[in-house]
Amino acid sequence: MAIEEVHIGNVVTMLLLYANVMMFFTNTLGDAQNLMRALEDFCIYTKLNANSSKMKIVLVKIQNKDKPYIMYNNELLEIVTDTPTTD
Repeated sequence: MAIEEVHIGNVVTMLLLYANVMMFFTNTLGDAQNLMRALEDFCIYTKLNANSSKMKIVLVKIQNKDKPYIMYNNELLEIVTDTPTTD
C-alpha cells in the first residue's frame, strides 16, 4: 500500500492505491468533479474502464444546503456516509 501526492492539472490530491481499489481525497466538490473528469480522460487514453457501479463518494466536512452530487461518465455516483469496504 502506498500514499502519494498526485498533481492533475491544478488539482493536488492524495492518492491511496492498493489491490484494485483507488481512493482519492480532495478539498472541494469541484476538485472531486474535476478528478472524475481526469479519470474519464485517463480511461479513454489508456483504454481502461473504471466500474462506476462500484464507485462511492464519501463526503467529510461538506456543508451544502443542496444535495451534493458527483458525476462520472454521465452517471450520478452514490454518496455514502461511511468509508466503503472492498468486495
